[in-house]
Amino acid sequence: MKEERRARLHAEADVWIRKEQAVIEREKQEENLRKDADMVLSDVRSKRNDTRKYLGILQELQNLREIKANIARARGEKLSLAAGKAFNNTIAKLIEQWTTLDREYAIEEQELKLMLKTDNEKRIEKQTKNLFDDWENVLFGTSILAAKQSYKDIDSFISIRAAWDKFISSENDATTIPIGWIVPERPSSAAWQTCLNKETS
Repeated sequence: MKEERRARLHAEADVWIRKEQAVIEREKQEENLRKDADMVLSDVRSKRNDTRKYLGILQELQNLREIKANIARARGEKLSLAAGKAFNNTIAKLIEQWTTLDREYAIEEQELKLMLKTDNEKRIEKQTKNLFDDWENVLFGTSILAAKQSYKDIDSFISIRAAWDKFISSENDATTIPIGWIVPERPSSAAWQTCLNKETS
């Protein structure tokens, strides 16, 4: 009987260890994914900055050529229409290409931001749930769900019932188990009040 119980406890411990290891591995993978997403987002932002810089340079080239063309016309020089047209076509194509890239980078940036935001919300929700679970465990010794499930097992039910029965008394001055928080009684004397003040100060 003891050997069976020992084997069962070992099996339960092994299952618990495997679950904890799986949780740790999953958290590591999630952390690595977040780091990768942050790196990709930083790279995309850098590319967007470069794209805007090149678009600015192209715009400055257009302005510079226009200024030079106006100066040449003021001098009475004859400008080549074909050269001007070729320049404008080239600049227009480059602007279109860089604008398309900037649009694609903007979409990718928004997707990455949304992914990171969703991940952060899930992580906060998980942390909040873990906090509530910890409080529940501190207050009740086990989760309420686990307690409900344990009632399906007759041995667990008897164990829980026996633990509660310890508080039952047949004396006339016995009271029921309180529901909710227990408010401490007021100090019975000024001396006792002084001691309480010292402890809380």
